[in-house]
Amino acid sequence: MKSITLIVFFLFTFILHFSGFSQKGKTYVGIQYKPIVPNKFIGAYQQAYARTETPSFEGEIVQKLGYVTGVTIRHGISKNISIETGINYVNRRFNISYDALDSNYQGNTDTKLINYNIPINALVYIQIGDQWYMNASGGANISFFPTIVGSYVNLGDTKNYFFQESTPTNWLQFGVNANYGFEYRTKDAGVFYLGASYYLPFRPIVYSKMVWVNQSVNRHVIAPINGSYFTVDLKYFIPNT
Repeated sequence: MKSITLIVFFLFTFILHFSGFSQKGKTYVGIQYKPIVPNKFIGAYQQAYARTETPSFEGEIVQKLGYVTGVTIRHGISKNISIETGINYVNRRFNISYDALDSNYQGNTDTKLINYNIPINALVYIQIGDQWYMNASGGANISFFPTIVGSYVNLGDTKNYFFQESTPTNWLQFGVNANYGFEYRTKDAGVFYLGASYYLPFRPIVYSKMVWVNQSVNRHVIAPINGSYFTVDLKYFIPNT
């Protein structure tokens, strides 16, 4: 997807002279909602972990539907180039399954990872209709992870259970964004945007420690969670005349 985005980006730069709408010097403030859509083609969807020592157990970490929401600010540099930033609340959700291979103990639990991010993207446009524009963008992302999270599943009694604890690799993390979309611009009603994004962190966002406790004996395995994701992007910018 990153290669396709770069190709589109350079194509847009080559044909900029066909565009006639100017945002130069204008600043737009808007809101956005971006569902995180789990899929097997773009972003981290499913990863396995395993403890090979006896007694062994294994499982999977599967991404579930999440979302990104926040405030976005766009400033026009020229009639075809803008800078966009803002601040977002990110809610990632995962299902973690457990399977003790030498027994009948199985279970699964849901957990969520919360963080805040600040994207800094450069956007390039072409005009494809009287009020319709197509754009591609890319840039950096700064993320803040405030806390450790955990979850627990009982396997029949208080002395037999699984739990997991996910610890951020760092409270401050960095990654890259790639975006592609379409927008409808009006002078009186504002700007309406529909697109898609891909976020790729530079390193795993957390290390999850999966623990099986049986009769007060702990067995554990640690697995990194990649944290990349694909979103469908919905944005609205208030009018700026």
